[in-house]
Amino acid sequence: MLISHVLSLLGRVSFKAMIACSQSIRWLLFVSTLVWCAGLLAQQDRAPGDSPAQSVDTPLKSIGDGIFKIGEVRFNKQKKQVWFPGTVNLTDVVIEYGIVGPGGKLHEGLLATPAHAQQIHLAMLLLGMTNQTARVESGQPLTGAPIHIFVAWTSAGKETKVRLEDLICKQKGGAPMERGFWLYNGSRVLQGVFMAHASESIAAIIEDIDALVNNPRQGREDDEIWFPNEKAVPPLNTPVTITFEPAGTGNSPK
Repeated sequence: MLISHVLSLLGRVSFKAMIACSQSIRWLLFVSTLVWCAGLLAQQDRAPGDSPAQSVDTPLKSIGDGIFKIGEVRFNKQKKQVWFPGTVNLTDVVIEYGIVGPGGKLHEGLLATPAHAQQIHLAMLLLGMTNQTARVESGQPLTGAPIHIFVAWTSAGKETKVRLEDLICKQKGGAPMERGFWLYNGSRVLQGVFMAHASESIAAIIEDIDALVNNPRQGREDDEIWFPNEKAVPPLNTPVTITFEPAGTGNSPK
């Protein structure tokens, strides 16, 4: 129960207000304390016998040039970008998730990442993303903040960067998913457990109230029509970098 209060507090912190009232060092100390408290309270909430994955050490570190680190996650508070490593997990079977974390639904996820959902969420909150609970109901509009998701990799010395939706097809061998934004809804907290972290569901293609990110496109209620885009997805196990960026920042190519 206690971690829900910390996550709620983080969701109410105004990023602009922090910048206006403090210098870089004071800002770092402030958010470090909040992140430390979140990790500590998560440990307190964990009942005996719970999986260790319910509690993740998330120290916040500055690594220079305005870039901060939380576990495997990096973020730039000026550019408002969050990025983390991943690998191509599936290439030719039906999928339900664009991105899953460690211990997540790997049998249904296009990309896998060692970054935990809790770490990604803390980074997004510190950029000013609102902490809200998704409203995910079939046939009803989704709630959340629009973001773009980019995937980059290097092959034969050449870097390729595409939108996540370019790597997904509606029907096997069909056209790529419609380009546009994804909705960052931040999951929910039940009995002190941050559900995205419990499930490690990061970006869902089908409707998932516990995922950090949901797909607003038509067909999201159907778990049998989404496949990797075999014409665009790099080979299995290819290392990639995944970037979350609030819509409207203009930092990445369209």
